[in-house]
Amino acid sequence: YHYLKSHSQIFFPGNKEPHYFGTDLGRTKSKSAIFEEQTYLNLYQTEEAETAIYRGDASVFYLYSQVAAAQIAKAAPSAKILCLLRHPVDMMYSMFLFALRHGAEVLPNFEKALALEAKRQNGQAIPKNVFIEEMLHYRHLSNYLPQLERFYAHFPAEQIHVMLYDDLKNTPGQLFERLAAFLELDNEFGDMNFYVNKTENVHFKPSVVLNRKFPELMSALRRVLPSSLRQHLQFTKQVVKAPEEPTPLSAEFRQRLLEEKTPEIHRLASFLNRDLSHWLL
Repeated sequence: YHYLKSHSQIFFPGNKEPHYFGTDLGRTKSKSAIFEEQTYLNLYQTEEAETAIYRGDASVFYLYSQVAAAQIAKAAPSAKILCLLRHPVDMMYSMFLFALRHGAEVLPNFEKALALEAKRQNGQAIPKNVFIEEMLHYRHLSNYLPQLERFYAHFPAEQIHVMLYDDLKNTPGQLFERLAAFLELDNEFGDMNFYVNKTENVHFKPSVVLNRKFPELMSALRRVLPSSLRQHLQFTKQVVKAPEEPTPLSAEFRQRLLEEKTPEIHRLASFLNRDLSHWLL
């Protein structure tokens, strides 16, 4: 998100994750979620937005939503869809840490939190401070293939660009070169050094939606993007600190999860026509 936002031809509002689309998501407690169309469109009523080639929305749960792909396609059929996928087990634990540190998760034991997932999917055992309920669906969030398939069902393949977190970490220059080519933009990303936020230790950023400024976008299409930086900062100030330190992800439990995820990884590799063998180690 920060790298994309740094490009002179890409605009993101201050509210990074408005989650306007994905009306099936449990987002009523989210302070950044936007529910009214005009409020969403107002995020892009700036001179910077008007002059940008793309306007982006980095709402991370669009990928997981059952309806967001269809809703985005209806509003913005020319949108470009960017997906950044992390190793599924690492993503699960990172999302757990993120939820715990922000007060959305109350169990400091990852294994116990996973054991509650089925109940939480049925609306039970939901902590009162959770701002998007689906963030606690750790296993299902990391099953990327059905989520990607929904977007491929609503957008042409040439409008979807899937990237791996490994490439962002290990070869960022090549990743951004391919990204600039996909977006048909000058590569202003340069030789960026990849920065890992050690404090949050979370990189669940699976989906970004970018709209090119075609005439059709000027009315209904002006909706694929985030809200006010001030609101976002106010929200982060209200973060609830976890009362206990999380239990580390043991090598044994990680291996059990990896074995569970292995069939999904194989199917994803086949779908993307990508070698994901390093995810099986």
